[in-house]
Amino acid sequence: MTSADLAIESGSSRQAPSPPGRFPLGNFNDLRRDPFSFLLHCRAAYGDVVRLKLFTTNAFVLSHPDHVQHVLQKKQPVYDKNLEPLKRLRPVLGNGMVTADGASWQHQREVARPAFHGREVQAFGPVITDVITGLLERWRRAASEQRVLDMHQEMMQVTLRVAGRALFGVDLKDEAEASSDLLNVTMAAGLKRMNRLVAAPMFLPTPNNRVLKAARRSLERLIDRIIDQADGLDRGLLLGRLLEDHGAREPAGRSRQFYDEAITILLAGHETTANALSFSLHLLGRHSAIVEKLRAETRTVLGDRPAEIGDLPALAYTRQVLDEAMRLYPPAWIIDRNATEDDEIDGYAIPKRSLILVSPYVIHRHPVFWPDSERFDPSRFAKDRPHAPACRGEASKVGPAMPDLRSFAPADRGIRPRHAYFPFGHGPRVCIGASFAQTEAVMVLASLINKFDVEQIEGHVLKLDPNVTLRPKNGLPMGVRVAG
Repeated sequence: MTSADLAIESGSSRQAPSPPGRFPLGNFNDLRRDPFSFLLHCRAAYGDVVRLKLFTTNAFVLSHPDHVQHVLQKKQPVYDKNLEPLKRLRPVLGNGMVTADGASWQHQREVARPAFHGREVQAFGPVITDVITGLLERWRRAASEQRVLDMHQEMMQVTLRVAGRALFGVDLKDEAEASSDLLNVTMAAGLKRMNRLVAAPMFLPTPNNRVLKAARRSLERLIDRIIDQADGLDRGLLLGRLLEDHGAREPAGRSRQFYDEAITILLAGHETTANALSFSLHLLGRHSAIVEKLRAETRTVLGDRPAEIGDLPALAYTRQVLDEAMRLYPPAWIIDRNATEDDEIDGYAIPKRSLILVSPYVIHRHPVFWPDSERFDPSRFAKDRPHAPACRGEASKVGPAMPDLRSFAPADRGIRPRHAYFPFGHGPRVCIGASFAQTEAVMVLASLINKFDVEQIEGHVLKLDPNVTLRPKNGLPMGVRVAG
């Protein structure tokens, strides 16, 4: 039983501390202007349960691993996704797996699940290696011409090609750049709509609404072209399963729901991997000693060839680098839920219809669980590195006086709070493609660093884009040169 459970059983109820806000918006502008700094400040100044006022909505920022377990796993049915920000994404994503809830979400997940089974991910290995081979050749040309590359654009294109071939049975090589640009425009317009205090109804021809409608039409046309090009659409390919489930092999059978699901899978099937790789390359461009250690591993394992699926067990340090990059820049940087009934967490009242914010970005920087949390240190994830269990009472300014270690258990890479690290979410709605994404990311990163050095561009400052996923804002320009 966690501390949250004890508080609920006790019947005690307090009001969570709250930062000052400005009438009538409360903390809305603070959260919109710089959500990363604001949420970190809230945790540091007010503790692990903080109440915000967002115009007429009560919102609670929860920042302890116990809260992750409580909201996303143990009481997951109580915290649904019936949220206004997600409703505003529906002009593009519709009722796909990201925005759906209840029976619709469960059905979509069951249809997609076999494509991400361990055996299927293993079978994707040759596809990933083949796409990597083309990427290495492109980087050799860029290095010889001393060109600056936008790493986010590069990673978006390579992961889109992998997703196209592995999940949809078609190589998007000729469309990768245009498709990546389309997805960037779509995400930017979606973020604008999500962040507005009041979103204009879609029937109004506002500039942003026109962009969203055009993006949706373009994405549907992209799905149609993918279907036209794809071969062997059997149940082993995700696209084949979608077509069969919807009876959509012919254009007349392609409903809006079919496009909702296909577009969501195409977006989610490459976006998170691209972001994880982009931030990994950014960090490696600033840490030459880590690059040297990483390259020593890749050259021992790979020699002169690109990574293959069978290399994964031996690429342990590469995986640590990615894990640490995703600790600092988690793809799912914030997870929001709607409380469907009254609850209590750590003795604080959580009223029905409250907005719940659980941020991996914040929890991955919690100083109790991640000492020197801003430092890029892949060795945090080494299997043989000891991790002292923290006391529950230390993690919250108002927690119980006696330590409660019952929520701590040996993790895969040492003893730490089980729910202190969750870059792909947690519980029943954990990212269905997490294994696929991690496999692809390890293979791509090992292959690139085996052959190339990546260099920061003087004067460029990384800015974060708090979108549905965490992305680098305004690109990530870097130089590449062949490693000695």
